[in-house]
Amino acid sequence: MKLLISFQKKIQLTQKNRIRIDSCMHSETTVYNRENFTEIQSVAKDFDFFLQEKWKIALDRPGSGNTKNIGSELDINKLKMGNGLFKRNFGNNGKKVFDNYWINYETPDMARKVGRDKPRFKNIATYSEWIESLKS
Repeated sequence: MKLLISFQKKIQLTQKNRIRIDSCMHSETTVYNRENFTEIQSVAKDFDFFLQEKWKIALDRPGSGNTKNIGSELDINKLKMGNGLFKRNFGNNGKKVFDNYWINYETPDMARKVGRDKPRFKNIATYSEWIESLKS
């Protein structure tokens, strides 16, 4: 049973409403065993699974601030459709660009370790500039 509450109107907390609300709650003090463990309410439900190749959902920035892990789109529709930055900007060539981008991506610490003041690029725009500079 789903409990829908409208914030547009006041709902009086009657005994009937209290019972409906309580039916959606779970007591942390309930003890479960082998006989009743199937009654445990899940904290998550209605999962939606999808699979995409990483390049199709990736962004041009890390997933966190201090590591080199690859960040992903946050919009669920872009994730489901595989319509990330590299796919949108480069189409089917996006995998090649994604691979080259992330192979050459550097954090500031990584750049300093190899004698550079800063990374060669920080996003897809500066990456494109870097690629062009290699051609000259």
